[in-house]
Amino acid sequence: MADPIEELHLSNSPLARVLCQLRWPKLTWFKADDVASKLGDVIGSDYPFCETQQEAQLMITPQGVTHQPGDTLYKLISGDRSWTVTLGSTFMALDTVKYSGHEDFIDRVAQVFDALLEAAPIPGLSRLGYRYTNRITDASDLAALTSYFRPDILGAIAQGEAQGLVHSANESVYSDGDGFLLVRTALLRPNSSIDPALPAVETKSWVLDLDAYIELAPAGLHPRNVRALAKDQADRARRHFRELITEDFRERFK
Repeated sequence: MADPIEELHLSNSPLARVLCQLRWPKLTWFKADDVASKLGDVIGSDYPFCETQQEAQLMITPQGVTHQPGDTLYKLISGDRSWTVTLGSTFMALDTVKYSGHEDFIDRVAQVFDALLEAAPIPGLSRLGYRYTNRITDASDLAALTSYFRPDILGAIAQGEAQGLVHSANESVYSDGDGFLLVRTALLRPNSSIDPALPAVETKSWVLDLDAYIELAPAGLHPRNVRALAKDQADRARRHFRELITEDFRERFK
């Protein structure tokens, strides 16, 4: 049993977005437009706005990489536009820019997924991921990254090669037996992003993205275990984050 995780309360956190995604195998009867309509009937009071978006797919051809239109995504958005439910033919996601803690967030994930099960009896899940995206934009904070984070997460920045560095990206995947943690960091130019779903900012930025997830054989994850499994992934990411930061980080963003 893992040690309890220290609660880290940061009033000035650089957290830009938190997202939980649940995936299932392609289902013969699942029609996303019908399911989105039924889901809206159940949760529309909390997520009154609806938008659609075309999912982009990358195709590698002899002529190079091209973008092909994918499935239609349905977005149900809260009244203050800080919470978004995204539904596709093989996944549902909840994300927010107004994160107040993993317990509240997991409650919301479970509530939305329970509503989805009313609209579509999904037999099982194949993946559940819980993702924290931190973004630092202030010039003084960018200059202090080596005092905020452990050196091995900073790449060229920690090696004293930041002079003239305009872009740098690193990616690592860790496994602890029953799950995985994808850790991505990137030093980005203004108006750049490592995730098309996360709007870019007009300034130079540094991003730390932690994506904790579990994958099983198709339909191998029981839908009613979502709350416990989401907590496991949140704990995995939170534990790793605490290992990466220093006391200077805690003091700066407390």
